[in-house]
Amino acid sequence: MKQIALIRHGITKGNLSKCYIGKTEEPLCEEGMNELLLKKESGSYPFAESIYCSPMLRCQMTANLLYPNRELKLVPDFRECDFGLFEGKNYRQLSKDPLYQQWIDSNGMAPFPLGESREEFEYRCREAYKKVIKELYQETSFSDKERDRETVKGTNKEANKEISKETDNKSDAVLIVHGGTIMAILSAFATEKKDYYAWGCGNGNGYLLSAMEDGRLEVIRKI
Repeated sequence: MKQIALIRHGITKGNLSKCYIGKTEEPLCEEGMNELLLKKESGSYPFAESIYCSPMLRCQMTANLLYPNRELKLVPDFRECDFGLFEGKNYRQLSKDPLYQQWIDSNGMAPFPLGESREEFEYRCREAYKKVIKELYQETSFSDKERDRETVKGTNKEANKEISKETDNKSDAVLIVHGGTIMAILSAFATEKKDYYAWGCGNGNGYLLSAMEDGRLEVIRKI
């Protein structure tokens, strides 16, 4: 069984203002970068064989801070939802907008005006996730082969101790994405059934999971 991590990007200026930030390209703010580095130093983030990433700037910056000098596999369909007319605005700015009230009354299921519907967003995220899982199960990494050989040999006890430590906080892949992307994936594939919004997590947080070949996910721990 493969092990993956879903990690939400670090904080941006728009996140601090609680704005709808979807297609807008925002860099991480200083607070966001500092927070990620502190969590990294504490050992929160797992070792990763492969790193998949939304193409949005905030996700690529997060990936480069947490996993420097690593190849990023960019997945266009992991990008955040297009919030349409709500883009770049927060609840206070939208509170008197009748279109926003209609969207609230729909429990978030109506399409964003001139943007995406949740159904469209969920579909593209989930299809992209299924392709990642298929790719992971088709590949056997060089490091896995080396680890297996060391285990069979059993001649280097110190090396095996290091391997054991590494696998305690290891993943076959890390997906650095958006809050909405995480909710779309887990609400469909997690074995623990929860509402879409119940899978939300803060910036720089996420989940370490066991991923079955059919895509189903079991939560190991929160990140």
